[in-house]
Amino acid sequence: VTVIATKETIEYIVKKLGIYIRDSEVSDRLMSKIYYVKYGEIGDFVTKIKEFLSKKGIVKTLEKARAIEITDYPTNLAMIEKVFGKFLSQKPIKIKVIVKFINIEKNFARSLGINWEATYTGNAKTESISSLNIAQNTGNISVTASFLSKKLNPLNVSIAAAETIGLAKTLSSPSLIILNGQQGTISQGVQIPYQAVDQNGNPTTNLVQATLTLNVEPLLLPDGRILLKLNLSNNSPNTALSVNGQPAINTFTIQQDFIVPNGGTIIIGGVLQKKIDNGETGVPIIRKIPLLGWLFKTKNWSKQDNELYVIVTAKVIGD
Repeated sequence: VTVIATKETIEYIVKKLGIYIRDSEVSDRLMSKIYYVKYGEIGDFVTKIKEFLSKKGIVKTLEKARAIEITDYPTNLAMIEKVFGKFLSQKPIKIKVIVKFINIEKNFARSLGINWEATYTGNAKTESISSLNIAQNTGNISVTASFLSKKLNPLNVSIAAAETIGLAKTLSSPSLIILNGQQGTISQGVQIPYQAVDQNGNPTTNLVQATLTLNVEPLLLPDGRILLKLNLSNNSPNTALSVNGQPAINTFTIQQDFIVPNGGTIIIGGVLQKKIDNGETGVPIIRKIPLLGWLFKTKNWSKQDNELYVIVTAKVIGD
């Protein structure tokens, strides 16, 4: 389209039409941009975006980055941004995942309301979750899950108080910043040495892994909530079942998807761990005298049930 008019009129037209007027030196040049897909299937977006491309336009899929690269004229790119702006971002979408691994004395856990039937007051909220996929071979295991809203201050304060009197212990509190739709892994544990014999009959020392591992994949949803794909495994040594010096490993696994609000928290619990202590106190030497020794000694027996809880909080930190 050719416009013949005064300078003032042409400037007015340019001001009103803006990006929809192609300058021969700039707008006719192809340019490339990368857009990160917030949610939805990337393949569906590629199909729809192709309808807005010029004959020279190209769209490429960057699966690992959950992104697409579009090459086209600036006017076409501007139109795509206008139509699909809700679903696309020009910056990587990052989600911060904070994880706490906590051992809590069973009775105290229930006093906190972590019996998965209690109701939190104020801004807190719980929802029951069932049908968790559990794989295990040994141990006494009880698995449940609960959601909390963004504010966890009362629970954090209670756990901190429990730690001061030995009723709870935070094993670790790592955090990850994960790209939307990507997977992050948190792992901690020990390598347990044991004696073995190699093929030549020589003694050797081998190592067996006993680790607590959490794989988490967050995905932003259209309504602003976050889908968390969790894979939790806890492998702990069981020396009572050792074979030829090699300790057995108790295995515990959860694979489940959860949906939480942005900034919300999910609690997963947990492995029931029984601790039984047998002891004896009394007067040295005398307490070991046959028949009379029982008058000078006391036998102590205690039992403690602990549960492992995993607290996961997810929050979008970049758009």
